[in-house]
Amino acid sequence: EIDGADPNVNDDVGRLMQAYVNEKCAPHILPYEQQLAGIIVELVGLQEEKMGGELSASDPRRPYYELELERMRWLLRAYLRTRLLKINTHAFTILLSPELKSRLTAAEVEYAEGYVTLVEEHVKA
Repeated sequence: EIDGADPNVNDDVGRLMQAYVNEKCAPHILPYEQQLAGIIVELVGLQEEKMGGELSASDPRRPYYELELERMRWLLRAYLRTRLLKINTHAFTILLSPELKSRLTAAEVEYAEGYVTLVEEHVKA
């Protein structure tokens, strides 16, 4: 544990890692982990504040904080990219199935609908 760091941070990052692996391995899109993603976004913000204010460039702990920050960012991006790839690949199926559509966020539904519209316009042209 680094200088009073919250021990739950690793639990949250571990849970996001598990959500990412589950999403990557599942054949269909899984329900969005909104609360968990929100926690990670908040943790990234707190880490950025700590990097900007409390830690000087010469602080020997800074590389560890930078590495942890980059790990959280990468994991969140990978999780979201995996979801977008599934939406792109299965947009028609997802939008036709109320069960699958309910697993998307409002922004993801909007994206999928826009994607389907673009594909349909492209095919008609």
